[in-house]
Amino acid sequence: MFFGGVGYDIMSPKKLLKLKRRIDSLRGSPQKPRTLESLARGFGRKRVNRGKEPTWESEPFPLLPALTIPHHGKSDVKKFYDR
Repeated sequence: MFFGGVGYDIMSPKKLLKLKRRIDSLRGSPQKPRTLESLARGFGRKRVNRGKEPTWESEPFPLLPALTIPHHGKSDVKKFYDR
């Protein structure tokens, strides 16, 4: 559960709880890149064109590191990226 902090200024507690439940439901199974991109969008990240892989940067928190979500030949993302 989330309590206080900057996140409440940007997202409502209801939205944060919904995202947390979604993350919990996705754990333990391989994910498609589209699913991870949808989750990144839910956290306020926007896709930017830089590098070889699709990169997602945070608009509300510009100092957070960018995320890369690979799109390779296989349909599921490797477990290494699914953390």
